[in-house]
Amino acid sequence: MEIVLLALLAVAAVVLALWMVLAGSSSIEGYEGNVVSSFNLLLGGGELYPDPTHFPIAATQYSPLQYQIVVGLAHLFGIEAGSARALYLLGRAVSTLCLVVTALLLAAEVWRRRRDWLLTGAMAAAVVAYTLPWSVVVRADAGSSLFGFVALLLYVRYAPGVGTLIAIVLALTVSVLFKQSGVVFVGCIFLHQLVERRFASAAAVAIGPVIVLVAYMLAFRGQFGDDAILQLVANVSNGIDLKDSFFERFLVGSLKSHAPIIAAGLAIMALDTWRLGMRPKAWLRAIRRQPMGLWLFVLFGYAMVTGLKRGSAPNYLDDWLLLVSLVVLLRIRKWRFGLSAALVATGISLAIVGWQMRSALLTDELGPAADVAAQLRAQFPGMTTLLDFDWHPALATEFSGAIDLDPDVVYSRTWPARITPDVTYANLPSGLHLVIGITNRDPASILTDPLLHNGRTFDRTGPLSRFCPKGELVMCFTAAPYVLR
Repeated sequence: MEIVLLALLAVAAVVLALWMVLAGSSSIEGYEGNVVSSFNLLLGGGELYPDPTHFPIAATQYSPLQYQIVVGLAHLFGIEAGSARALYLLGRAVSTLCLVVTALLLAAEVWRRRRDWLLTGAMAAAVVAYTLPWSVVVRADAGSSLFGFVALLLYVRYAPGVGTLIAIVLALTVSVLFKQSGVVFVGCIFLHQLVERRFASAAAVAIGPVIVLVAYMLAFRGQFGDDAILQLVANVSNGIDLKDSFFERFLVGSLKSHAPIIAAGLAIMALDTWRLGMRPKAWLRAIRRQPMGLWLFVLFGYAMVTGLKRGSAPNYLDDWLLLVSLVVLLRIRKWRFGLSAALVATGISLAIVGWQMRSALLTDELGPAADVAAQLRAQFPGMTTLLDFDWHPALATEFSGAIDLDPDVVYSRTWPARITPDVTYANLPSGLHLVIGITNRDPASILTDPLLHNGRTFDRTGPLSRFCPKGELVMCFTAAPYVLR
């Protein structure tokens, strides 16, 4: 029975993951257009982290490594800025590769400890089921998780030594270079080193990644610009949002998709707490013997705290879900019903995620977008640049008064609803073209929508239009960002 369940689960996981990778949606989840916009910025010769307090805005929210890898591959394969479908596919392919390696890595750990093919396969399937869609979209989550778990498994597999410590520090650094949230893996190992009273190693784990990160950022300063820290801090400092972000999107969203494995993880933590009680020495002995028990609490606590942030999402819990899956499969003994239950729970989560993503999976915004660059050049023959930017809510309040725009540049943005009434567009040069991107609009309508050609502005975006003199503003609606040189 378990073999049939595992085979069905494996096929479903592969099909759904590939469908997401190849989907024509411009944002399956996590605002992929924001990341692709930064790909375009870097491909077009711009800085990855331009000054986020000056117009036009280019908000690069994550650490640089994912951007550098994708842009490097784009150069290798001859992909130019503005090649929407190619950049989306390339970004998703990099994420999916990281997901596959993570699945193999954790499955190998189960095989090493249990020597059971069914448990090993169940672990690989769980990695896919509990991280979709975030692990295959154009984001840095999968890369950060991969190297974070590399560091954790190096720590539990190998005896302490200088070589192991160096490898762990490098893995932790790469995790943070993919995404800032990789610091949680630093915390996991640092805390266990303190419990083990290995204070020198703990200091190396805490300080080593900082030294390597600083050296890396300085080495690529010319590519990153002088505002990398400002971007990486300001763009994720959104304040606290209990109702919409923490409760509805993070907590309820996570429970809707993964209630069984969440219940299993909370049960394991509760049982361990009840078994050890208020005995500090018993806790220390248990943590020293099995660091994963400590890491369950660290990853869960980190997810709960960061989940308070405005803009949080169910993916904040993904690393904890992977560790819970690993612990569950390692603790299953001869009770085969336990494996069947785990496989069914994983299958239910996968089916729910697929159903939730059905609209995005059936959308094709990137197909017609491939011709938008040529259409824009034909529509605006004097245009030298179309520069896409995202208006991040944390940065929108930085702007008040007049903003001067360059008439030789066509500006674009993907979140027009973020424009606030405090932002006024004054001194608009004659012939200025402001291209505003809306991801749910068919880009083929650029040349056919009469609203773009009858001398009127399109008021869907709110207060912007009342600052635009008649006939001086042309707004086009595109499904993907572009940078044209």
